[in-house]
Amino acid sequence: MTANTARWFRTAIMIMMVCIPVSLSYEFIDTGIISVIGLVIGIALAMPLALLEESKFDERMRRLPFLVAVFAKSLTYVGSLVVAF
Repeated sequence: MTANTARWFRTAIMIMMVCIPVSLSYEFIDTGIISVIGLVIGIALAMPLALLEESKFDERMRRLPFLVAVFAKSLTYVGSLVVAF
């Protein structure tokens, strides 16, 4: 495994460690139960975010002014949320 692949896996795991509990919590609050659907939604949200954080997109965003990069990433993340749901 190359260093880039290992870094991508670490990033993906860290993002999933946040997305999965959040989606399970939201499902529990909404329905009162926890099911596999919450787990799938958490993974479906985490993978595009991990791909974006370790891609050429992220390298391009680092070259932009801070506020422009935050705005562009926010739009991209909201777009991925819309697609996932």
